[in-house]
Amino acid sequence: MALYADIKRQTMYDYLRRWLDLQILKKTSFVSGGKVVIGYELNGNNLEGAFRKAESTLKGHLEASFRIIEQLQNEIKKEKLRSTPTQEENSDQQHSP
Repeated sequence: MALYADIKRQTMYDYLRRWLDLQILKKTSFVSGGKVVIGYELNGNNLEGAFRKAESTLKGHLEASFRIIEQLQNEIKKEKLRSTPTQEENSDQQHSP
């Protein structure tokens, strides 16, 4: 594939790794000439379908990340409120001997 695309072999492996991570491609095995060959195929009916699946996967990951970040921010706010003394507590501490 790398020769056909006129790129270096390592570059092709880098692209394959990215496309696998994005779920544009998936690994598959098939028999050719009596040997089992490990190869890659699109994760969809066509190139657009594979990219649409990758897009929905990425959107799902982004939404999950945003929910986690929102939860973390809420926890930080709650922790700050718990650790910050109120004005009443400050005035009580100033008046006590």
